[in-house]
Amino acid sequence: MNFWLSVAARWVQGVALSLWLGGVIAIGALAAPAAFHVTRAHAALAGNLALQNDIAGAIIGQAFRNFNVLCIVCGVLLLLSGMAVARLRPSPRVRRLTVISSVVTLILLGLTVYLQYALFPVIDAAKLQQHWPLFDRLHHLYVGITNAQLPLLLVVAWVISLRDTASTSPVSTLSSN
Repeated sequence: MNFWLSVAARWVQGVALSLWLGGVIAIGALAAPAAFHVTRAHAALAGNLALQNDIAGAIIGQAFRNFNVLCIVCGVLLLLSGMAVARLRPSPRVRRLTVISSVVTLILLGLTVYLQYALFPVIDAAKLQQHWPLFDRLHHLYVGITNAQLPLLLVVAWVISLRDTASTSPVSTLSSN
């Protein structure tokens, strides 16, 4: 029973981490440039850079709003499933690595909540008021925080991998052969 619960908890962690990590790359590196490229190439928008930017920005902005909510759900799932794994596989090493991945996940959750509920409303207000210098600064801050999530997510993935191989360390494998 514990084996299957542990497998299920690790599966939930893998899916949640994949969605979060994959989404950061997919939206930031693929969808955002594509939205701006498509609006630039669309004949009906030709010559109207402000409208092109407005449409592409609105599309990507909404994608990130939706994605941030998904990230919050993924973060909660990462924390809960990590605690389940630590409880089902009690060892000092598993607990230590779970604490590390949980702390980094909490940092990621804090950043995501800040982006969604603190920074996005101010960006929207700056855009509505056409305060472009403020909008530009806040947009760059948003991009910087989003880019900072990528290495943090990779740290979580690495620590979870270490935790999941805790019972099969290279030293114990070599000594048994």
